[in-house]
Amino acid sequence: MQNVTVVIPVFNQPALATACIASCLQHIDARHSLLVIDDASTDPATFPALEKAVAGASNARPVRNAEYLG
Repeated sequence: MQNVTVVIPVFNQPALATACIASCLQHIDARHSLLVIDDASTDPATFPALEKAVAGASNARPVRNAEYLG
């Protein structure tokens, strides 16, 4: 089986993004990775929620865009 990277784009909605991350982490194994991209959310709670949601998952990481890329 090939390695797969799941990409989740996020703009605000930290609760919804956290639920999505949790679901993805339940369905992927260590061979696969999860990349969560915060597209310059205006809600200051968003990126900390993403960091917390992926904490402890060695195959997941959050990235924050400095500006909105769409």
